[in-house]
Amino acid sequence: MRCRSTTQLNIQAMDSIKLCRMLKDRKILSETIITEILNRALFLLQTEDTRYNRLQFDARGLATIVYQLAKLDYGISTEFLHAWTNKAINLIEDFIPQGLANSIWAFGHLGIKPSAQFIRPFSKLVKVVQNYKCQRSN
Repeated sequence: MRCRSTTQLNIQAMDSIKLCRMLKDRKILSETIITEILNRALFLLQTEDTRYNRLQFDARGLATIVYQLAKLDYGISTEFLHAWTNKAINLIEDFIPQGLANSIWAFGHLGIKPSAQFIRPFSKLVKVVQNYKCQRSN
């Protein structure tokens, strides 16, 4: 039996976690593979078909995919950004601080200004942080 190479993977059957892992594997990435990954990710972000629920992006996956794309200096289409933002807004409560920081870094690195809807939850956080008192070390 012949072994399949890693570049012969069926990207269109992958879930969000595998897509993110592939973006991390710099040895197999090419323009074509990145485009296929983005197309699959866009489909998963946009579909409402319940058959794909287990393949969907969670908050961690959303943060990871934009972070990896930014590390590759790979531009994000308006359609992808819109779909990503809609999903992120729905999952904003599930983001951990590192995921939010990575997402914002990715947007900044790519020169993208996040939508007001995505940034709005941060205004509450800023107000809370501004009320913190400085700690003194002993």
